[in-house]
Amino acid sequence: MSSNRRLTRFVSFLDKRIDPVYSAGAEEVQGAVVVLATVSKTGDVTDVQVVSGPEPLRNAVADAVKQWKYRPYLLDGEPVDVQTTITLNLAPPALPPNGSVPDVVHVSSGVMAGMLLSRVDPVYPLEAKVAGVQGSVVISARISKTGTLEDLKVVSGPEMLGGAALDAVKQWQYRPYILKGQPIDVLTTITVNFSIIH
Repeated sequence: MSSNRRLTRFVSFLDKRIDPVYSAGAEEVQGAVVVLATVSKTGDVTDVQVVSGPEPLRNAVADAVKQWKYRPYLLDGEPVDVQTTITLNLAPPALPPNGSVPDVVHVSSGVMAGMLLSRVDPVYPLEAKVAGVQGSVVISARISKTGTLEDLKVVSGPEMLGGAALDAVKQWQYRPYILKGQPIDVLTTITVNFSIIH
């Protein structure tokens, strides 16, 4: 579209992000996938074109980005369509040199998002709403062999929203992470987004 503006730094407008889900057989593939996304006047992603990246990861990234939601980009006070380039780096957990199964592995948030069985949305703190506080809270977590969450800690985000994010996430449930046929503990990060909708 001739009305499209090309923006390279559009991440600050991102309101909702869905992480890619590894497809069966692609768990050991890693690399960066670059896509060109068209964002409409309403903030919806209307078109995604994969520019580069490992073939087994391309569809997962495209399917995830299509679900992203942005705040409309305003030009002279009017919302306009924009195009932006998005790069996502995906990596499977690393095994020790001897190939044995460790007690715990680090797994990307994107992979674990695809293993989420049940999610409880946070309750927006009233004082934060009144103060106009919004943003993303990043939590470090240990997901046990049974899929329950342990050792939750707020890594970053508005202080007024941290408690609400923790209260919600501690109730989430994941499928056990299986490595070489065995369920193991996982260390990962979880991002909870708070947005005041007017």
